Amino acid sequence: MRTRRFSARIAASTLAALIAFSAIAHAQPTQPPEGPRYIKSERVNVRGGPGTGNSVIEVLLLGAEVQIYAVTGDWARISPPGKPEKWVYSPLLQAEKPQPKPQKGHPAPEKARMGPGQKDQSGTKDQSKPKQDEPSKDSKDQPAKPR
Repeated sequence: MRTRRFSARIAASTLAALIAFSAIAHAQPTQPPEGPRYIKSERVNVRGGPGTGNSVIEVLLLGAEVQIYAVTGDWARISPPGKPEKWVYSPLLQAEKPQPKPQKGHPAPEKARMGPGQKDQSGTKDQSKPKQDEPSKDSKDQPAKPR
């Protein structure tokens, strides 16, 4: 009878140790990636710990450069050891610096306005009206008006 109780206690203790070790091993940080990472979303919350249950302490904007010091699950620590913890959700980071998105009301860089007579990349000339302080093409033969 004592042998059965002793065996049951050993089995229970072993099982408890395995479960505890598994939980600890699973929560251990993994090796951080080399080099800087960049924020790939318009706004990313920086939290005081890994997980949405931690408070937001800062917000980073698109293209902000960060260094990863530790990774736990899907969370990356972006503050060095010995400093207050700062964590971001790692799927919102990327290795390449993202191109800034054009703001509303501003043309995209590749569609910037051309000056009169300039050719765009497709080879077509800008046919817009000349500015008021530029002479028109038809006024070459006419004398300049006094101001």
